[in-house]
Amino acid sequence: MYLSKLWFFLVTALAVVAITIALVMPRPAERAAIQQEEKTVRKACLITNILLRDNARSRIQNTSSFAQAVRQAGLGETLVKASQVEMISPELNGTARLALTNLITNIPEPKPSFIWLLDTRGRVVARSNLDDKSYGDSMRGYYVVQDALDGYVRDDLWMMQDGLYRVAAAPVLTDKLKWAGAVVLGRNMDKAFATTLSKSIDANINFYVAGDSVASSNPVQIHKDVITASDELTGLEEGQDCAASSIVPVKAGDDSYRVVSARLPGEAGEQGAFYSVFVKQEAALNFMGMLKASKKGDLSFDRFPWIFVALLFIGLLAIGFLLMNREVDGPLKKLGTDAVAMAKGSSTRFDEGLHKGKYGSIARSVNIGIEKSEREAKAAKKDFDQLLGPAPSASISAAASALPPVAEEAPPPPGDFKFDSAPKKSAAISTPTPPPMPGMTPTPRPKSAPLAPPARVAEMKSATDNQVAPTPVALPGAITDDILATNKSGFPDEEMPTMINHLPSENYFQQVYEEFIALKTKCGESTDNLTFERFAKKLKKNKEVLIAKHGCDSVTFQVYTKDGKAALKASPVK
Repeated sequence: MYLSKLWFFLVTALAVVAITIALVMPRPAERAAIQQEEKTVRKACLITNILLRDNARSRIQNTSSFAQAVRQAGLGETLVKASQVEMISPELNGTARLALTNLITNIPEPKPSFIWLLDTRGRVVARSNLDDKSYGDSMRGYYVVQDALDGYVRDDLWMMQDGLYRVAAAPVLTDKLKWAGAVVLGRNMDKAFATTLSKSIDANINFYVAGDSVASSNPVQIHKDVITASDELTGLEEGQDCAASSIVPVKAGDDSYRVVSARLPGEAGEQGAFYSVFVKQEAALNFMGMLKASKKGDLSFDRFPWIFVALLFIGLLAIGFLLMNREVDGPLKKLGTDAVAMAKGSSTRFDEGLHKGKYGSIARSVNIGIEKSEREAKAAKKDFDQLLGPAPSASISAAASALPPVAEEAPPPPGDFKFDSAPKKSAAISTPTPPPMPGMTPTPRPKSAPLAPPARVAEMKSATDNQVAPTPVALPGAITDDILATNKSGFPDEEMPTMINHLPSENYFQQVYEEFIALKTKCGESTDNLTFERFAKKLKKNKEVLIAKHGCDSVTFQVYTKDGKAALKASPVK
């Protein structure tokens, strides 16, 4: 009962905690916060796409302006000369590279990562900053280069060995407005560029190329999860990545983020380049975050419904006590009252109809146990009566006076032994004699002397004049007739039980056992499975039952033949 109450209080406390959590941060508010975060991250993705397009337009304008500067510096004629020869000479490369270096000093910061001057064949005449000593290789394989040689200004994103580049190309003319070649400007997508974008979109951004992060505004390690989730981008309609791609929740340490990804345009996008925008999830969206974000005033009486919580707690307690009284205390009290009635004797069984549930099961189990004990007691009494037969007279002298005379040898009996309280008159009876008491010298008496007190000798003699007297079996440690007669007249009735009660039981049982074995052997019965321990246990059990049943002081056992079989007779001694 006390454990039940303890569990009830524990469950009640947990319920109050759960209610408190639900009141402080309900599920609708949590869903609204998640929806707001998803809206924020999608909006940041769309803004990033717009900013990348604006940056592309700006690159195109800057490249067009730089192409004009190349023409004004006279590099157009140098590019025309390079187009007319099979191999670009070092002199042409040196002249073009020197002029290009002078032009770069006039470009405002941040300066381009590289600048290429190309002839009309698309060959590199001069480079600046990146691989500036290399020249003569063709760049016509790039779409943006081919378009520039055809007279168009355009931009692109290139995946190069050392990263991701934003490039723009424009045609270069001579002073006479003839096609001289093209100029290509490239700017690296580095951390500085990602950080600038991040400030504009109020979110963090990462750029990925070939399964690796090449630029990031935040060093948080979420790349593995983001790259795994980016596989779905290939199945989306072009231009719909920010709106249609899944918002992926990822964790980095103790922080959680919501991420949305989109493909990059141009040649880099065709080769799997993409960017991801992510925002940090508010810590107050879970229980621990709520605790960290809570302030002292959040649980004040004007902000938190303490009175409602207290009333709810008291109501739960009242309901709990009522349920306990109905389910535990009341049924247990009924069971105790029924048990007291059984103890007083006013009833012998539990009233099973009165008890329900687990207490009804207890009542039924107790009733079953009582009925089983009664059946076993009746069966034991019936078996014992069948084994020993009706009880003989109440004294050793009466038992001795009823002994039958010795008869002729009977045919062999079956294998086991049994008790019998009514031997036939023709059966031979061997009177068991207990072993001598320590310190007592046995006094011999005639073997034909009756086993009875002097007062019954005449009666026994007249009853056995025409009969053959029984001959006791004398075995080692056995009580002989000499022990039972200390003088001519024998022991008085009142002294015989005292002697028998002080005899060692094991020695006496051993004597009876040996007599029984001898008689079974004589009758031709098997004794293989009849051990002394089993035999003595049987004698001891029947002795206890007889003493309890008749209130006698001791029990003697006699070995005799019955229907050609060895048998035992038990006689109580008062």
